[in-house]
Amino acid sequence: ISVFGPLQRLWSKQCEDYCWQTGEGIQWQHVVQEYMKAWEKAFMQANILEAWWRTGIHPFNPDIFSAADYAPSNVSSTSDQLPMSYP
Repeated sequence: ISVFGPLQRLWSKQCEDYCWQTGEGIQWQHVVQEYMKAWEKAFMQANILEAWWRTGIHPFNPDIFSAADYAPSNVSSTSDQLPMSYP
């Protein structure tokens, strides 16, 4: 989330900027070049280190998640969702 959320927003902005500057949509020849501009901004060391810190990877924190985080999910449906052809 610390990297891919910003990447998604930056890619959308890059597409908008490209369309604004050229007056047309991104052609297939330019997709990778324009995507890499957004990627370079999102995959910065600070964003990656923040992601590692939030997940407890670095510095290592085995207590980052509580027992509640591992609890089973609650039932939220009162009826089966089976296909019509199910025996």
